[in-house]
Amino acid sequence: MNLLNQYGADERLVSYFLSWPALLPARVTAQYRNLYTLVTDSGETEAEVSGRFRHEAAKPADYPTVGDFVLVSTAESTGSRAQIQQLVPRKSAFYRRAAGSDPFAQLVAANIDVVFVCMSLNENFNLARLERYLAVAWESGAMPVVVLTKADLCPNAVEAYAQVAAVASGADRILTAQEDAQSVNALLSYLRPCVTAAFVGSSGVGKSTLINCLAGEERMRVSKLSTQGRGRHTTTHRQMTLLPQGGVVIDTPGMRELGVEAADLSHSFQDIET
Repeated sequence: MNLLNQYGADERLVSYFLSWPALLPARVTAQYRNLYTLVTDSGETEAEVSGRFRHEAAKPADYPTVGDFVLVSTAESTGSRAQIQQLVPRKSAFYRRAAGSDPFAQLVAANIDVVFVCMSLNENFNLARLERYLAVAWESGAMPVVVLTKADLCPNAVEAYAQVAAVASGADRILTAQEDAQSVNALLSYLRPCVTAAFVGSSGVGKSTLINCLAGEERMRVSKLSTQGRGRHTTTHRQMTLLPQGGVVIDTPGMRELGVEAADLSHSFQDIET
């Protein structure tokens, strides 16, 4: 279980895996439509859900997503690609309401311990949107941390930080600057072996740049700022990255809007709760 341990498999999960000796334990590290990239103790492999799994899934959230632990039949036993036979029960999940008239919620990431809610201090600054992200993050079962990016592009960063503090009660806050790699080190205190963190936020706020800084190399493709100083959306799918210092992080595509499927209002709107 050495490699899976690095990808967050704790003693509880190892005990669960042992009860299914005929299946191979794995974790979903990337998703491309109906194809998944998994990591097992033997390395990476591609997989798809089995016919039985597809038949029994009642809604999109019943399918695996990045961060899920699964049990699979190997390619050798199926005669083709590895097949996901079973989903391990999730300990946490970040949902968003699907766009348009779709009645089903979209699962963004699963089995996460920390949600880094990213918001830039230039064009992206929006306190109402931040409140929605925090409400969903608290509901997910993970710990939210507000990461304010591009402080070097904001002439009133201290004032903006104070405004965020007023609406982010109960959540830690980190201020980072694009030209100051050291400012990203504050995130390292939340990342350690067996910890999974997801980066969420609007397009172009710098999520992939933060992950590259934490990894010490370019793992995620990033785009330069536009001439208006706005970030350009780069990430097109959810993807997990193992950090050299321990722990894993999940990069997610930017969300133009965050539809709220369920929310913990007691944390995000304490004045209303009172």
